[in-house]
Amino acid sequence: MDKLTKSETQILIDYVKGMIQDNKEPEKKAVIALCNELERINNLRPFGYLSVTAAVCLRRGGKTIITPENNGNCIPLYRLDK
Repeated sequence: MDKLTKSETQILIDYVKGMIQDNKEPEKKAVIALCNELERINNLRPFGYLSVTAAVCLRRGGKTIITPENNGNCIPLYRLDK
């Protein structure tokens, strides 16, 4: 399954929403492509975790370490470009 670009995804979203608002049925291919993209995003696994203090450090422009395991109250990090 190929990854859709951000603009391709937005075009599909606008098309499907417009068809639904006009009480028309969108093409099945468009709905399937959107479902595939949602499924791809739903199946992503975090590549690392960021502690709350590390997130504050990043917001302030500092550097931090991303841990491979969830050590309690951590924020999962996902790579959306894969």
